[in-house]
Amino acid sequence: MREYLSVLNPLVNQMPVDFAGNVLQAKAQLQLTDAAPVPVLIAAGAHMMLCLAGELAAGTVTWMAGIKTIAGHIAPRTLQAAAAAGRLAPDLRGSAHCGD
Repeated sequence: MREYLSVLNPLVNQMPVDFAGNVLQAKAQLQLTDAAPVPVLIAAGAHMMLCLAGELAAGTVTWMAGIKTIAGHIAPRTLQAAAAAGRLAPDLRGSAHCGD
């Protein structure tokens, strides 16, 4: 997932990619007319994925998580990873946004 995000994030923001990882290799660039940057959200629940959501993604989609899980598990780990990477607080789209 780290390698995938390392390739996908620059591409969707129209930046060149020259990446060689253990699994993925990419040398590409997208040139789109009148395209806004696209935030990349990943599904995350486990510790490593939550860290990636904070460090490399724009956040996480938590549609199957309740408010207690988001507040006690997902948000703290994701926000901590974002802060450690010097990034703004990520988007945490979950049950709390659906009226739960």
